[in-house]
Amino acid sequence: MKLLLVSFFFPPYNAIGAVRMGKLAKSLIADGHEVRVLTAAGQALPDTLPLEIPPEWVIATRWWDVNQIPYLLFGRRETAYRRGDTPMPPLLAGLRRAYQAAFNLPDGQIGWLPHAVRAGKKLIREWRPDLIYCSASPYTSLFVGHRLSRWSSVPWVAEFRDLWVDNPYIARPAWRRWLERRLEAATVPTAAGLVTVSEPMAALLESKFAMPTLTVLNGFDPDDYPPTPPAPGDPNRLTITYTGMIYPGRRDPTPLFQALQRLGDQRRHIRVLFVGRALPEVMLQAERHGVAECVENAEPVPFHESIRLQCAADILLLLLWDHPSEKGVYTGKLFEYVGAKRPILAIGSQDGVAADLIRKRQAGVVSNDPAAIQSSLLAWLAEKRRTGVVAPIDAATDGLTRRDQFAKIERQLAQWSKPHEP
Repeated sequence: MKLLLVSFFFPPYNAIGAVRMGKLAKSLIADGHEVRVLTAAGQALPDTLPLEIPPEWVIATRWWDVNQIPYLLFGRRETAYRRGDTPMPPLLAGLRRAYQAAFNLPDGQIGWLPHAVRAGKKLIREWRPDLIYCSASPYTSLFVGHRLSRWSSVPWVAEFRDLWVDNPYIARPAWRRWLERRLEAATVPTAAGLVTVSEPMAALLESKFAMPTLTVLNGFDPDDYPPTPPAPGDPNRLTITYTGMIYPGRRDPTPLFQALQRLGDQRRHIRVLFVGRALPEVMLQAERHGVAECVENAEPVPFHESIRLQCAADILLLLLWDHPSEKGVYTGKLFEYVGAKRPILAIGSQDGVAADLIRKRQAGVVSNDPAAIQSSLLAWLAEKRRTGVVAPIDAATDGLTRRDQFAKIERQLAQWSKPHEP
C-alpha cells in the first residue's frame, strides 16, 4: 500500500512526536509498504534524532514561524524569560499571550499550512497514495491532511498524540475555545478513522465524534537499546535518572526531595540526575528541601544518549501531573523507560493509565507519599549493596514494542483506504 505520512515533527528533529512518526515510517516500510513523509524543515530543535528511512522519501518544506514577531518584541525562546532566570514583565507576558491566542490558530505551526499543502499536491500528482495519515499535535497537520484529502479524494486518518480542544495542557480564552471547537468539528469528522495513544482518550474521541477510534500506544523500539546492559556503577550508590522536560506546577519532584530529606545522612548514597530542558526550577526546589547535594542537572542529549543514560540508571523517575486531566496520559517517556528495563519511580497521578501500567506490570513504584518513597529508596539501595545491581523488569515489556503496537494500524489500513463519505 502507498502511504503518505503528514507530521510537522519528524527526524532528525528531536521531539517525542518525531520519535513516534519516525518509528511508524520505519515499521511500515519494513512490512513492505511504500511510504512518503511530508514534514517541516528548519525547526528550532536539536537535529540529533536518527532518520531510519531513505532521506529521499522525506519531503521537508519550509515554513513561516508566525511567532517571530512576538519573540522579537517580547523576548525570544532562548532568553532569560524562557529559562526562568528573570520573570517576564506582566505587560509583555500579556501582550505575547494575546498575540498567540489570536495568531496561533490552531497552533504556532500554522505557517506551515500553505507550504505543506502545496508540496503535498505536487507529490500526489506524481505519486498518488492510497491513504494520508496525519499526526497531531501540532493540529496544523490535520488541516494539511483534510485539505489534501478534499482536493484529491484520497482518504485520510487523524492521529491524536495529544487531544485538541480537550487538551488539559493548553489554556485558551473562551472565544478561542469556541472557535477551535468549530474548527475541530469541521475537520475531524471528514477523516476515515481516528487513532490515539490511550484508552481514555479513545473513549473521549469516540463519544465526541461517534467514530471508532484505534488505541495505539507509543511503545519502544528494541533496536534503540544496547545489546548488553551497561555495567553497574558504584554498589554503594543509587542513581535515579529523569530524562525530559519539567512542567513547573504540574510535574513535580517535591515528594522525592521530601523523601531524600527524611533519609538524613543516608541520602549521600543517592544521586538524582535530571537531563533535559527547562530544569532550573528543579535545583531551586532541591535547595529549598536541603538536598541539593544529591541532585544534578544536565543539558539535553541526543536520543540514543538519552536511552543509554536510562539503561545505565538504577531507577528511572517518571513525573506525572496529579490532576484528573492526566488520567489518559501515558507520556512517551514511560515506554522508553519500560524498554530500558529499569524499575520506575512514578510521582504524581495515582489513578491514571501510566500508574496502572506500572502497577499491573510490576514495573516499579507509584507513590506521592515521602515516607513510602523513602522506604523504596532504602530497599533499592540495600538490594544494590547486596547484589551489585537493582534487578531489571524484563516481564514488563511484553506486547509494548512499537512493532507490536503499530501492527494494530497495519490491520486497519485496508479499511481506512476505502472511499469515505464525510
